[in-house]
Amino acid sequence: MDSWQPYTRSRWQTILASYRERAAEYPDLAKAHPGEFALLGPVELQIVVCLVGEWTFIRPAAQDAITLDERWDDPQLSTRGLLNRADAESIVRRVAAVGDDFKLLQVEDYPVKLDVKHALNFHGGNERYEAREKADRDARNAVRAPQWREAINALTGRTIDHAALAELRERLEEIRQLKAGARGNRFEPCAISRFSDSGVRESEGWGVLMLVVGGFGAFGLLSWE
Repeated sequence: MDSWQPYTRSRWQTILASYRERAAEYPDLAKAHPGEFALLGPVELQIVVCLVGEWTFIRPAAQDAITLDERWDDPQLSTRGLLNRADAESIVRRVAAVGDDFKLLQVEDYPVKLDVKHALNFHGGNERYEAREKADRDARNAVRAPQWREAINALTGRTIDHAALAELRERLEEIRQLKAGARGNRFEPCAISRFSDSGVRESEGWGVLMLVVGGFGAFGLLSWE
C-alpha cells in the first residue's frame, strides 16, 4: 500500500506540529519537567503497522524522522490474538527489529480487521485535536510529577534538590553555547562540583572520575558529547 507512506508522514507531521503548539502554552512546566513532554523536542518515530493494529516507537533525535514498517500480512502480527498477549510489545519489537533505545509511545487497535481498501479513513482526521489532548495530558502529568517524586522519595529515603537541578540545567545550557574547547573546559569542573555531593571523586588523569557508592567504585570518562 504505497499510499500509507505519505499518509503516515503527513499525519504525524500534523500531530507533532499541533502537539508542540499546545505544549508551548506550558513553558514553565516544559522547562521544569521536559521528560514529561514526549513529543516536544525532535524525535524519531518507528511505526509498525499490520492488519490489527499500529505500534509507534519513539526515541530522541537531532531532527524529526518518521519511518513506517508495513507488516500487513505478517503471520505473527496480523492476528487478533496478538492484541491480548502480555508479550505483544516484545513480539512486535522482535519481528520489526525495533531497537532497545526506542520506547513504546502508543498502540492503536484497529476495529476487527482493518479494511485495507478504506484504511486511510480509519483515523478520522482528528489528529490536531488528539495531539492537543496529549499535550494537555502530559502537562497534567508534569503538574503531578513533584507529588510522585515525593512519594518515591518517601519510600526510598532519597531526596532531590530541585533548585540545584534547575541551576544545573541553566549552566549546562550556557556551556552548550560555547565553542568546543571552551565548552569542555567549563563542563568538567561544573560536572565534578555537582557530582561530588553524590560520592563522586576525580581520579588521576584528565576527565576521569571514580564513582563511589556503598564501598564500591567504578571509573568513567567525563566528556561533552
